[in-house]
Amino acid sequence: MSSQDNNRDIQELNLAYLFCIREMARRDLAETALRFGIDQSLVQALADSSVDKIRSIADPSMLQFKMRASTQMRTMLRTDASATSSLLNAVSLIAEAAGNE
Repeated sequence: MSSQDNNRDIQELNLAYLFCIREMARRDLAETALRFGIDQSLVQALADSSVDKIRSIADPSMLQFKMRASTQMRTMLRTDASATSSLLNAVSLIAEAAGNE
């Protein structure tokens, strides 16, 4: 997988993440801040952002979020080999992209 592919994948993840925050925040600002673990002022700024603005901040060289593993996720990963494999593939992609910075 090339560096360009990694950057495109990271940018797509960032776009999905940022657009999800924006849409959820337009329905319930406080819940969105809680679920994503980010400050309400940032959530509000994203809710007010245009598509072009979000595209401009979806930097392909760095993930815009940090993964948080819930108890349910940890349990699933310990017991479900396919889930573990999928997560390991995602983590490998992220680590590879980080190494190409």
